[in-house]
Amino acid sequence: MRSFLPGAPLFVFVLATGAAIAQDLRTPSEDRSEAAAAVRVQPRGRSFVPGSAEDADVQRKIESFNAAQQKLDKMLDEKLTICRRC
Repeated sequence: MRSFLPGAPLFVFVLATGAAIAQDLRTPSEDRSEAAAAVRVQPRGRSFVPGSAEDADVQRKIESFNAAQQKLDKMLDEKLTICRRC
């Protein structure tokens, strides 16, 4: 009888968790039977036109930014002293 008492709470805990797990294993069709809601999409603005003046302006800005970043990268590389022969 003494060996049964310390194991009793553990046995009850195992039974309770097993019952909780069994409840969560329901199929989705048991949970909901209504149809899926309709999806609403945001309206789009003007469509993208490649090769337009606006697109060329954006490309010029990107290219000038990249060129400036490359200059800054080269300046930083020159300032850093890293021993590559080690």
